[in-house]
Amino acid sequence: MSDIGKILTNPAFIYIALICVTFYSAVFPFLAFAPDLFLNKFGLSSIESGQITSLLPLGTLVFTPLFGFLIDRYGKAATAMIFGASLLVLIHLNFALTNVAPHIPMILLGISFSLVPAAMWPTMVRLVDEKQIGTAYGLMYSIQNLGLFAFPILSGLILDYTNPGSPETLNYTPTMLMFAGLGLLGLFFAVLLKVEDKRKGFGVDLALNKK
Repeated sequence: MSDIGKILTNPAFIYIALICVTFYSAVFPFLAFAPDLFLNKFGLSSIESGQITSLLPLGTLVFTPLFGFLIDRYGKAATAMIFGASLLVLIHLNFALTNVAPHIPMILLGISFSLVPAAMWPTMVRLVDEKQIGTAYGLMYSIQNLGLFAFPILSGLILDYTNPGSPETLNYTPTMLMFAGLGLLGLFFAVLLKVEDKRKGFGVDLALNKK
């Protein structure tokens, strides 16, 4: 319990945990809605919508090991999280406010979803004492799942509230704006983490072999 107290009073850990919960809450619940979004907004069939949604795990399959290697070798993990969160915001704003075909945005979402976790999870071990790493991972994972519990419910409530009377075509714009807002929060916390790293010298942006 004393370890939990020390971890939760560490601002750098709080920032990375909040990056984690906002980022995953802007991706996994979105994936649950994505096929229906593509069907309603772009008039795609259920099969086409499912195929486009599957571009995200295909992208992570290719890019996650690559980004992990680059961050190990060259560092810049905080910068990578800032870039990935910025990309996430732009993708959700694109889905909310434009009619651009979803293929390219989903590939970009796969890149974002590869980049941020590849930088985030290894970075966490630099922010806590070695004897607290297991506890810190457990806390971070619990905080992440709290978001994955709450935000699918909130997404559904927003969708129901903004589409009264069961219209033939659902309007997903407010729901997508909520996901963009989560991405913006993740970006904010990533910037705070970078600032805290400069103050405390955790070495978040250093290459692994330079820690």
